[in-house]
Amino acid sequence: KSKSAVSYLRHVTQGDTHLSKGEYSWAVEQYRKALKCIGRPLPTSNLDLMASLVWNFIRQVSHQLYLGKWLCLKSGSIRRRSNEDVKLSAKYAAVVYHKLTQMHLTGHLTGGKWTGLNIGLCAVNLAEASGTTMPMIQLAEIYATSALRLQVNPLWKTLFLSRYFLGRARKFCSLSPDHVPSTLQWLCHPEGHRFLVDQKWKIGGKDSLFTSLCDQV
Repeated sequence: KSKSAVSYLRHVTQGDTHLSKGEYSWAVEQYRKALKCIGRPLPTSNLDLMASLVWNFIRQVSHQLYLGKWLCLKSGSIRRRSNEDVKLSAKYAAVVYHKLTQMHLTGHLTGGKWTGLNIGLCAVNLAEASGTTMPMIQLAEIYATSALRLQVNPLWKTLFLSRYFLGRARKFCSLSPDHVPSTLQWLCHPEGHRFLVDQKWKIGGKDSLFTSLCDQV
């Protein structure tokens, strides 16, 4: 019920409305303002972008070593705030970063491959920090979208980062098998997983015999 939370909700709601109407530039602007309301503005310079990338890589590695998880737990007591509030704030930010990742993949958000990588890593890191406040299926979607962001870049595909995120997506889908949407069910099958990791992907284009867009963004 804080002022920042109310402002965040207002901008996200306006962004979703613009998104439903296909007004992508207006939607991006509202999502930018939403992130700024909760203290997570997007980088505005190359230096900001590189610093954010380095930090997100460090955070991802430390999280897998459980050091990041320990720090996330301690942050609530250090700031004398409820851990649930910290996790909920991380969830709010992760949802917006996820939407921006989708829009960057389809060319509706300006910025090069480093911008897309940074946004995707932000979505993953904050989704992990959100703990149980983030539904498992939504977390799986964030992993899968970020994996696709890495898959279209030859460098990150070579380093197997996309396969790691895909593996995480499949893991969380397996934990909620009765709630997996059709958009992710094929990814949980070994053949679907192999189809995604072995192909060269170019995002965009119209529906074909084998694919269809469930989300026009």
